[in-house]
Amino acid sequence: MVKIFAIGATGWIGGDAVHRIATAHPEYEWTVLVRSAAKAAEAATYGLPPSTRFVTGDYESRQLLATEAAAADIVLNMADCDEAAGARVLLEGMKANKDQPGFFIHLSGAAMLEWDDQVSGKYGEESPKVYDDWDGLQEVTSLPDAAMHRPVEKIVLEEAGPVRTAIVSPPWIYGRSRASPVEHSAATMTIPMFQAHGKGICVGQGKARWGTVHLHDLSEVFLRLVEEAAKGGGAATWGREGYYFVESGEEALGEVNAALARAMFENGLLESPELDTLDREAAEKVTPFALVIWGWNARPKAVRARKLLGWNPAVLTGLLEDVKDWRWGPDSNSIKPFELPKGMVGNMEA
Repeated sequence: MVKIFAIGATGWIGGDAVHRIATAHPEYEWTVLVRSAAKAAEAATYGLPPSTRFVTGDYESRQLLATEAAAADIVLNMADCDEAAGARVLLEGMKANKDQPGFFIHLSGAAMLEWDDQVSGKYGEESPKVYDDWDGLQEVTSLPDAAMHRPVEKIVLEEAGPVRTAIVSPPWIYGRSRASPVEHSAATMTIPMFQAHGKGICVGQGKARWGTVHLHDLSEVFLRLVEEAAKGGGAATWGREGYYFVESGEEALGEVNAALARAMFENGLLESPELDTLDREAAEKVTPFALVIWGWNARPKAVRARKLLGWNPAVLTGLLEDVKDWRWGPDSNSIKPFELPKGMVGNMEA
């Protein structure tokens, strides 16, 4: 029987992935890390089997993490892509299972691909640079330590061998979760910023581009990796070749912000749908993360999942259309602003 230990199962991304995997394979045995009994009750509605064990803790619960990881065939680390100490504890715990160290599937993110713009000083411009996870794998896994998310990715890659690892790296994610009732998207982080500024914001020319993917398509990659792991590895590659971008297209960030400003205006959250064009200095007065979320390019190409897992995105509406379909309430109570991972703090300057 396949035993899975899931971290981050009550999150927007993790919840949908757990729902997809659990409903496809009710025979799997689950242990789920939660912060409270209330979170356990919430996660129990995500399609998990009645036999699911909920253990209370967080990344600081070192012994608990190590013990549960050692007992699992597959660990899904989907909570915080920049939590280095927690990742180390989980991997060390898995190595303690001498007979079969198992599979570790880590959720990362494509923000590290902004590195070229960070060092060049450019912003708001379209970059021709597209990274792929097949022919360009070595380049992707050799980015400098100062690139966002890179420190934890290095930890995961270093464990290639005793633990069979895979890194799943999505760009901007959009779409409604099949688990959490809260509307959540990376784009929602801009809502309070636009409101505080009084207008939508365009950084520079607004031509920097980011890849996008629907949440359900991302969950499909998690499902397929878990299924291959359950076969002992299957058709998937693991370890230093276990790196999977997940994307279905891309958008210009200026166009994304224009669509969001229009939707906010139509729902009474802004007095105008117009964008205010800002340079770097002015934009970073609104938020120190202005270039991370509005000004730098991150253009991944998902080759590996398509080639090896038979994955192809099923939802191609795109982020621009998805914004219109958000469950906008009178006070946007149904929309939870996305928080930037803490690992972005301190890694913004080249």
